[in-house]
Amino acid sequence: MLAFIAVFAFLSVPRWEKVKERHELEAEARKVAWILREARQDAIMSGEVRKVVFYPLASKYRDHNGGWHELRTGIKMAVNFNTITGTPACVFSPNGAPNGGTVTLIGKSQLKRYVVVSPVTGRVRVADTPPDNW
Repeated sequence: MLAFIAVFAFLSVPRWEKVKERHELEAEARKVAWILREARQDAIMSGEVRKVVFYPLASKYRDHNGGWHELRTGIKMAVNFNTITGTPACVFSPNGAPNGGTVTLIGKSQLKRYVVVSPVTGRVRVADTPPDNW
């Protein structure tokens, strides 16, 4: 009986790691989406341009208030936004219209989540698949 429990525990550990990774990746994607939505809302309320700047090589980003956010260990990002002086950023105009783009979060096992900002509507969403325009 003890051998059965040991084998079961041994086989379930890799599955647990995958579940944990998926959960962490989803949580990080929701956080990025929330920061982007907050920047858009602040641009509309203040009537001023707001931006979120991404530093993919450092796995960090800076919100519209200047606060820094670092991705969890093991999560990397790829960013598809226009650049400001060589650094990719999502910029929201005073009416809330963004430049549009995508943040791709990549886990250790290459699992991906996409944070998509629609250039027309300004909608920010988290997706399992890349946007149609890729």
